[in-house]
Amino acid sequence: MGPGTAEYWQGERTVRAGAREGPVRRSLRRVLTVAFDVSVRASHEVEVRGLEHYTRARPTLIVATHRRDTDGPLLCSALIGRRGPLPHFVAREDLFRRGFLREYLTGWPRPLRELLGVIDVAPVLELLHAHPMRRIPERTLWETLEDVLGVCGDLPLGEVLRPRWSAEFQRLAPRRSGELRVRDALGRRYRPLLRMRYGLSKLTRERFRAIKEHERRVIEAQLDHFVALLDRGESVQLEPEGTVSTDGGFHRLRNGLYALLTRPRRALRVLPVGITYDFMCTGCQRVFVNVGPELVGLEELPRREVNARVARAIRALTTVTVSQLASRYLLQSVRGAAGRGISAEAMEAFVECQAARWKGAGLHVDPRALDPRERGRRVRGYLRYCVRHGALARRRGGVYVLRSDPPARSGLAPDVVHPLHYVENELSGVARCTADAAAGA
Repeated sequence: MGPGTAEYWQGERTVRAGAREGPVRRSLRRVLTVAFDVSVRASHEVEVRGLEHYTRARPTLIVATHRRDTDGPLLCSALIGRRGPLPHFVAREDLFRRGFLREYLTGWPRPLRELLGVIDVAPVLELLHAHPMRRIPERTLWETLEDVLGVCGDLPLGEVLRPRWSAEFQRLAPRRSGELRVRDALGRRYRPLLRMRYGLSKLTRERFRAIKEHERRVIEAQLDHFVALLDRGESVQLEPEGTVSTDGGFHRLRNGLYALLTRPRRALRVLPVGITYDFMCTGCQRVFVNVGPELVGLEELPRREVNARVARAIRALTTVTVSQLASRYLLQSVRGAAGRGISAEAMEAFVECQAARWKGAGLHVDPRALDPRERGRRVRGYLRYCVRHGALARRRGGVYVLRSDPPARSGLAPDVVHPLHYVENELSGVARCTADAAAGA
C-alpha cells in the first residue's frame, strides 16, 4: 500500500482509499457538487458568514453542529467553489449500506421504497468525499446481528439475544419453525424488530464481549483513515455530537473528536461551524451557516477541556432567529396565563426587545429580527406556521390562542420534541454559552 492510502470499512466491504484519481472521477465529482449546490439553493435560503476563516493554509478539521441530515450538503454548498477543493465528510456508516433508502424514506409509498432499496448509493457518496464512521450506541439490531453472524457464526438466537428479545423474534416466527438462528432472524418478516436501535444492548453478556473487540477494530481503522487524510493535507468535516439533535439541544461530544485532534502528525487548524435552521415559517426555509475563527491551543489541553472549548465555540455560532424568540414568548404566555390571547403586535414587540438584547451581547442575530419591516413579515409567517401545524388557533380581531400547553413530544416520532420546545432549547443553549463565557472571564 502506497503512502497516504488506507483501508477502512465502508458499509459491507473493505475499501482501499487514498490512491490518485483519474479525470473521469474528478469530472463526475464536479457535476455532482454542482447538482447538490443547485438543489440546496432551490429548497433553502442560505446565509453564510465568516467564510474568510476557511482557507487552505494547512489541513483543517471542521467541527460543526448537527441539526439535520442536510447539514453536509449545506456545508458543501457554502464552502465549495469559493475557498478550495471539496473537504472530506465523516458520515454515518449505514448510509453506505444497500437498502438504506428503503429504511430512511419511511414516509414514501412502500412499493417505491422497496424499489429504491436495491440502489447502492455508496459510489455516489465516495465521489462526494463522504466516508463512513461507525456509531456504536445507535447501531440497529439488524447491523448487530450481521456482525454476530460474521464473527461468531450462525448461532441459535437464544444464545445471542437476551431472553426478552429472543422471545420477540420467536413470536413473529412461522408456526413449527423450530428454534431460530441468527441467519433466520435477518429475514424480511422480522424487519420491525431489526430496525430497533441500540442493538448491542440486546445481546447476551457473552456475545457482547465477543463483539466488542470487533467493533473497536472497525472504529480504529475508520479513525486511521481520517488521520491519513489530515496527514495528506486534506480538510475533514466532523459533527462531533455524532447524531442529529432531536430536541434542539447541543449534546455530548463523541471520542472521535479528540482522536482526530491528537493523532495526526501534521499541525491542524480547527474551525468551528454553527448551522441554524429557521424552519417555523411558510415558504422557503432560511438557514444560517456561521464559520468561526480558528481554535488554537487545543492540542495542549486534556480531553474534557478540549470538548468544553469546542462545544462553547460551536454553540456561540448559533443564530438567534425569530422562531426561537417568538416560541419563547408563546411558552412564557402558557406558563403565565394559559388561554390568554396573543396578538401579533405584542409578539413583535417582544421579538424586537429580545433581538436587540442578544445583538448587544455580541451574538449572531437574524437581520430580519432587527429590521422593523422584515420583523413584522417574519412574525406573521411564524404565526401562520403555528396555525397550520395546530399549535395556535386564530380568533376574531387578529388574536391567537394556544390550543393547549404544547407537549414535550411532537407525536410525529418518539424521539422528536415539539417544534416550540425544539427552538426554545436552541435559544437556551445560546444562553448557557454566554453564561459560560462570562464565568470564564
